[in-house]
Amino acid sequence: MVAGRLAGDRLRHDFGDFTLLFSGSCLAAAGMIIVLVSPWAAICLSGYAAMGLGLAPLVPIFFSRAGSIQGISTGKACAIVSFMGYSGVLVFPPSLGWLAHSFGLDAALTIIPVLCFVLALGSFFFRGDPKKTAIRP
Repeated sequence: MVAGRLAGDRLRHDFGDFTLLFSGSCLAAAGMIIVLVSPWAAICLSGYAAMGLGLAPLVPIFFSRAGSIQGISTGKACAIVSFMGYSGVLVFPPSLGWLAHSFGLDAALTIIPVLCFVLALGSFFFRGDPKKTAIRP
């Protein structure tokens, strides 16, 4: 995580938010797909590592972009992003457990690459300049 976050700052400077969000979420999805299809533990661990490297630099981008939105204070924006993140930490594991109990672990874990691809699609909202972003009522 630390390596991904530290390298993420440099990559963000070189490639921009959109490219890093899109490629990172696609890398995470590909890593999880490797985990789901591989029968070998070492390959699964490399898939989890790819997923972690893909997702590591994304959270700082979300906080940074939220803090630069015009029309909302930086503190409120960061609080909203934190609330969404911690809500996911509280809601997703039990939901995944329920899905695994109902449909099996492989089927339940399939939701992770799907959500990573949804994140890749959502990265298209980050193509614009963060300074020109405004909240409209």
